Amino acid sequence: MYQSKAQLDGTKAHEKIDNGTYSTRKNILISNDKLRTSFAKYLSRFGHRIQYSVFEIDNSKRIVDNIVNDLTNTFEKRFSQSDSVYIFKMSSSCEVLRYGYAKNEENDFFIIT
Repeated sequence: MYQSKAQLDGTKAHEKIDNGTYSTRKNILISNDKLRTSFAKYLSRFGHRIQYSVFEIDNSKRIVDNIVNDLTNTFEKRFSQSDSVYIFKMSSSCEVLRYGYAKNEENDFFIIT
């Protein structure tokens, strides 16, 4: 796991990851409703939405690199000057504190009916 930030509002910041599975959080600030909806649907294939414009993705380095490539090659050229996407790659040594309902998301649980 690894932590970094990518700000895609005219600048590009992407740190490479050596190996392993890691948690990624993406914060989306896109003004165009159609583009934001399209990008949110795309991210939903890889993770889950934890707030309206925040996604959490637990996946391999390869998958996250593919997401960053798709973002750069497909979505970024459609961004306006006011649009931003932040990507935080979090290492396994990062501690995530969860409160309320979010506490349930860090543990596997079963629903028996």
